[in-house]
Amino acid sequence: MKKVLLFVFLLITLFLIFSVWWMFQEETVRTSTSPDGRYLLVVLTRNLDSYFPIMPGQGSDVECFVELRKTKRGDIILRKSVDMLQNVDNIQWDVDRVWINSRCAILYNGEPIGLWCQSDCL
Repeated sequence: MKKVLLFVFLLITLFLIFSVWWMFQEETVRTSTSPDGRYLLVVLTRNLDSYFPIMPGQGSDVECFVELRKTKRGDIILRKSVDMLQNVDNIQWDVDRVWINSRCAILYNGEPIGLWCQSDCL
């Protein structure tokens, strides 16, 4: 009987540890590659945010993260937290910047320089 209880306890403990680990993992929502193929813009959400109650129509209101990565090695160059996923809807690459919703741009000239916003969009 003690072995059965110990086994059940260990099984429940492993399940709880895995659940907590999984909740803090990030899921890729969308990606966009630069025209020259050197950079990748990745939009991520946390699995934890899917557990909070959301009213119908508010699925894109979850917090997300925007990462600019080098394509070859996957190095994260810039990471920015965004209040709502819907604020990172329209991604367009230009010669020297990445436009996000036509209001914010990640500037780069061979290497990323910084973040520029017309308003408080990110």
